[in-house]
Order: sequence, then C-alpha cells, then structure tokens
Amino acid sequence: MKKVILNLKVKILIGALIVVLVLVGGKLIWNLFTCRDICYGNKVQPQVPTDFGFSCATVSMLVCSKKCGAECETHKDCPKGFICNFEDCRCIPEIQLEKQVTITTDKTEYGLGETIRIIVKNNLDKPIWFYGWSEFTCVGGFSIGKKEKGYKEFYPLATEKCLSPIVKLEPKSERVYKLNLSLSTPARKHWEEYNVELLGTFKFKFNYFLNETSAQEHHINEAITIYSNEFTIRKRNKEETSKWKTYTNKEYGFEIKYPKGNQCEFSEIEEGSFSFGRIELSVLDSKGLNLNDYVDKFIADNDWTIEIRETTTVANREGIKLIYRFGGANRYGEVTFVKNNGNIYAIGYTSGIFLCNEPEIFPKMLSTFRFLK
Repeated sequence: MKKVILNLKVKILIGALIVVLVLVGGKLIWNLFTCRDICYGNKVQPQVPTDFGFSCATVSMLVCSKKCGAECETHKDCPKGFICNFEDCRCIPEIQLEKQVTITTDKTEYGLGETIRIIVKNNLDKPIWFYGWSEFTCVGGFSIGKKEKGYKEFYPLATEKCLSPIVKLEPKSERVYKLNLSLSTPARKHWEEYNVELLGTFKFKFNYFLNETSAQEHHINEAITIYSNEFTIRKRNKEETSKWKTYTNKEYGFEIKYPKGNQCEFSEIEEGSFSFGRIELSVLDSKGLNLNDYVDKFIADNDWTIEIRETTTVANREGIKLIYRFGGANRYGEVTFVKNNGNIYAIGYTSGIFLCNEPEIFPKMLSTFRFLK
C-alpha cells in the first residue's frame, strides 16, 4: 500500500515538473517569435530575449539590413568596384567615401503627406557652392526625377524665384533640407504644372561647383552632378484605418482611430493621458507659450538627445516632430506636438517590449487624429 502511495506521489511530482517545463518552454518559444526586430528606414534595431528569454529588450545599435530594404549590409554585398555606404546602406563606386559629396534621403519610403529630409554632405577637403533650396527654377540646383523606364527627365524643386542665393558648404559639413509632400505645399503645386504624379519611385539630382565664380556666373559645363538614393512615395492606406475603432473625447476635443481585434485598447490611463500599448497621447497646458517655444522648453526639461526636429502637419495644423534617444540604453523615441485651444497634444511612442506592433501602427494612428473643433 505504501509503495502504491509513493508511486502516486512520484507520478504527481513528475507530472507537475512536465507541466512547468511545458509552460517555461512555451514561453521561451513564444518570445523567440515575438521579439521581432524593428525597421527604421533601411536599418534595423534588433530585439533580443532577456531575463532567460522571458522578456524582450531593444538593442540601441542601428545597422543596415536587407530585410528593411537595404541594398547592402557589408562591403561583400556589393559588386566588384563598389563598396557599401553604411549611412544610406547602398553600394557606391569604390572610391574613398571621405572624398565625396553626397545627397541622401532620411528614409527610402514615404507616405503622401510626409516630409522628406534631404541631407547634402561635403566630405571633401575644400568647400563647394550650389544654388539654395526650393527657390531655384531656371538652371541647376536641386531637381527630382521619376523612374519611368529609367530617369529620362528631372524637374525643378522650386516655387518662387528664378534665382536664389548661392550656398557655400564648408569641408566636412552638411546641410539638411525638407520637402513637404502635403497637398497644399508650393512644391506639390509646382510639380503639378509638369503633370508629375507624386506616386512611385524617385531620386534627386544635385548640381554643385568647386569654385564660387563658376557658381555665380553659372558655368553649367563646370557643374558636377550627383544623384541621391532611390525612394518611394505611396498613398496612405485609408481603407485599413476606415475599419478601425474610433475613440472620441469631448472633454479634450479630439478623436483618434485604432485597430480593433487587438490586445491593446486606446484608453485614458489618467487625467489627460492616454495610451495604446507603448503609444501615448498627453494633453498638456501650453501655459501661454507658442508651439515652438513650448517644444524648446520641453526639450530643455528632458534629458534627450535630439536626432531630428522637423515641422509636420497633424489634423490640418502645423506640428513639430522629434526623433530622440534617451536613457542609459540610448533608446529610440518619437513624438509629435500640435497645439489647439491653449493645449499642447503630444503623441508618440518609445522603443521597448511591443505588444501590438506599435512602430507600424503609430504613423497610421497619427494620420487619423483630428480635433472636434
């Protein structure tokens, strides 16, 4: 009888151990699938299991990744005579990168209505000269080409004047320019004159000079022409968001949509503060400050490293978008500020353990945000 009871206890203990092992193993396997890397442009930010595999952590390092659209991850990915430019993850001719002038975009894919950041970098040991951004229509300067059986024609990016001041770019320095693709911008209206549909694959053309006299007198035969990486402009997916749930808050005067059938719900977590997973919306008192001054003070009050600050459009109002790093792990954060009726609305997210695919959902949610009045 004692032997039977002992065997029964042993069996129960073994059964309990098996259940524990199955649960632990299941959790470990689950995290192997849920700790997914995050794409930012054509670079990747890895997510790795921590705490013996029971949670995910973000690795701060961003590297070129083919699964995010990069042309190359290492020099070996490029054909003979080319090397990988790790700034835009594309193959370039095998001449030393530090001896080039480059023009690149901050991403390789944009939605219609987004802002493109164009970076002109002078890696030469001498200055260059070029005609300034957005007002130069007659000759040279910046222009854009659409890929239609190659790049047959490039169109000016200008809107107002025929000539603009000549820019001198010192050695080892860069300039960042912005191109807003919203419907109401002069650039959009200007392109419409050329019957250019702003959907598809594009690249920028850029002319510069190695001496000031050539630029001033516009000796076009002495201009050096370079091209940017290719980038794609797509329509925003309104059909997808049209099927989402709508959250309306009359007290704070806003409305926003979020995907249904998701384990995350958009809800108020405390007075004036709302969340959808790691996506957060805060309604803040502007204290009489305009939007720009408020953002300046906000940055000064927070220990952030600002990587990008740019103007944007939210709910048909001008907003300010920040991309930043923070904390000891140098984590990624993104937030957009917009002002309405004396309040500042701050909408953003930070990297971490994502439960609801927040990085992909965030720009779509932001595009549905609107004020009730």
